[in-house]
Amino acid sequence: MGCKAADISFGAVEYTEADEATLDSILQKALNGEAITSEEAKQWQTEIFVALNGLYKTCNFASQVHFGPMRNNTPYPSQTGLDTGFDSMGDQTGLGKN
Repeated sequence: MGCKAADISFGAVEYTEADEATLDSILQKALNGEAITSEEAKQWQTEIFVALNGLYKTCNFASQVHFGPMRNNTPYPSQTGLDTGFDSMGDQTGLGKN
């Protein structure tokens, strides 16, 4: 049967559109080791979020989205390590498109 669900999360998602030339510029900056602005990060994450969920729809996947996760909340990091399933959900308001 294979995979039928995808799990995706960002620290925050703030829908911010950008055209293809802007997205290419952001990617080049990142590949060159240059810092990107907060606005550019929002634009890039918006495009990734939209593109991935479009792909998931095409593949008939369910998309489990985590908005504002708080990472690595394990009380026992020396025993479990990081990124071992102890994330918590944070609050993020204002998810609608402006």
